[in-house]
Amino acid sequence: MRMKRTGFNSGWLLAIVLMVCVASLVRAQETPNKSADNVSTKVTFVPRYYHLVFVVKEMEGDKVINSRQYGMIIATADENSGKNFFNRSIRTGTRIPVEIEQGKSNYIDAGVNIDCKNVMAVGGKLAMDVGADISSIADPKMDGAAGARGMPMILQNKWNSQVLVVLGKPTVLFSSDEVTSKRTLELEVTATEMK
Repeated sequence: MRMKRTGFNSGWLLAIVLMVCVASLVRAQETPNKSADNVSTKVTFVPRYYHLVFVVKEMEGDKVINSRQYGMIIATADENSGKNFFNRSIRTGTRIPVEIEQGKSNYIDAGVNIDCKNVMAVGGKLAMDVGADISSIADPKMDGAAGARGMPMILQNKWNSQVLVVLGKPTVLFSSDEVTSKRTLELEVTATEMK
């Protein structure tokens, strides 16, 4: 009877040892596969760079009466991380003194401000957020061009939108009629990939 108990206990002990060994082998085989999966799915983000040429056009009917160009280089955002370190801006213009009371002046900025962010390549096109603020002094010959106390009138256009641009082709982003004349102001962009 004593021998049977010893055999019985040895059998259980042997079974437990075998289960621990098998479990250890299974874990050892799973661990390399998991780390290999993690390494293979981790991809380093490499931005793509684009040259943007913005053209501000003043038009009367179909005729361009004035145009100005502004260029910048911008990179695509990392859509996986949601981070965008590539916001770009253009700031150009004139500070115009405006008399606010006798002998005291304040300055107003007039010119072109363009902001670009969240740039992403989408099937041969470029998607981005563009904001533009374009202001100028009204033509003195225009009716009502001289504001209160003979101060100049400032014309201003502000736009902000998500846009999709075909690469290599001029695309009109924004267009609006001037309130005080028959002219139209347009903002156009041409995007080309830098390789």
